[in-house]
Amino acid sequence: MLEVDSCIKAFLKDFRQFAHVGAQDEGAYYWNEREIQWELFRHLRQRAVSHRIGSEWWFHAEGTVEKPAYSRWRSRKRADVVMINHSSFKKWSRLRTGSLPTYELMIEVKVVWSGQGRAATSAKIRADLKKLATCLRGHLTKEAHMILIDGLDVQSTPYYSKAVIQRMLEHVHLRPKLASRLHLWHWPDSERPIAKIKKAHWKHYTGYV
Repeated sequence: MLEVDSCIKAFLKDFRQFAHVGAQDEGAYYWNEREIQWELFRHLRQRAVSHRIGSEWWFHAEGTVEKPAYSRWRSRKRADVVMINHSSFKKWSRLRTGSLPTYELMIEVKVVWSGQGRAATSAKIRADLKKLATCLRGHLTKEAHMILIDGLDVQSTPYYSKAVIQRMLEHVHLRPKLASRLHLWHWPDSERPIAKIKKAHWKHYTGYV
């Protein structure tokens, strides 16, 4: 969905203007992932109407991910931010017949703080990618996005390289039609604000690898 893609890029540009992802005790503007998730949620609601997405009520935080019959999930999981057609949701909420309408999209936010590295974070990232892929297969969402805000190591190099990200996406094993609907936004950290978004060192991947 190009309108949401534009909103995500605008949010990340703003994020990088005033937040450096250092260690959690370095005085960064954001202290944890939850604060960044909330800022993204607020940003999407504010831009919804101007980007012809419907209304601010199309976006919700901590959207429930229903448990597919074939899944081994022990309990219901949630997505950080979800987008749902509000008219369809109101109708479902009033009648309570059938299952919750399919989400237009869901978003997971992952932050790799400086000093954490891949060993401490890769399992969580792979788990969230698997969750997004499962939701696509189960028709719980039409699109799925992961925003990976990547810290820098002592050589000022992002922890996650293109090759590492592609290997993680390869293990998702989505059909081509669904692979195009899985998006991973890799935003390496930087102490310098982004002046021109096209010149920033970020990558957008889909499930195609």
